[in-house]
Amino acid sequence: MIWQIQEESRLLAQQIKELEFKLRKAPDGELRCARNGNGVKWYYYGNTTRRVYLPKKNRGLAEKLALKKYNKLTLDAARKKKAAIDACIDAYAQSNKTAESMIGSNSQYRDLLLPQVSKLSESVAGWAEEQYEKNEDHPENLRFRTRKGDLVRSKSEVFIADMLYMNKIPYRYESKETESSRQIT
Repeated sequence: MIWQIQEESRLLAQQIKELEFKLRKAPDGELRCARNGNGVKWYYYGNTTRRVYLPKKNRGLAEKLALKKYNKLTLDAARKKKAAIDACIDAYAQSNKTAESMIGSNSQYRDLLLPQVSKLSESVAGWAEEQYEKNEDHPENLRFRTRKGDLVRSKSEVFIADMLYMNKIPYRYESKETESSRQIT
């Protein structure tokens, strides 16, 4: 689902920030390794192009520079992956915008399309289409519009309502509770 892709983008953004922080703290220079028979030699490249042999006693610096190189490559890959995922999210949003609006609460096509695109049982579909009494307390706080067209009080409620709507799970926002609905049967 799209929300999983959006979550992956958020996690990649967090990973990118962490890697950028680590790279700012990394030592200057670059490590290059070269085969030497059965062993490996370490070379330090600083601001000049001249290489400096790094003896084994400087293993700590070699490890830090190796980690720096690894983090740079990981950062580059994370940025590319995030760019691709963000492009996917944008493409999905553009392609879905028109289709979703056709079954929105203000659409003239809603009555024609809803029975065909909804895979709900008749009783659930009927419940979803029924008019219901809404809670009328503090209507001035209803400031955020969902994809379904409902006005809700917070961005968190938008997220929840949109997830339910996109996954074709019927819901009622702030339905006024009646005496008969409180009874347990």
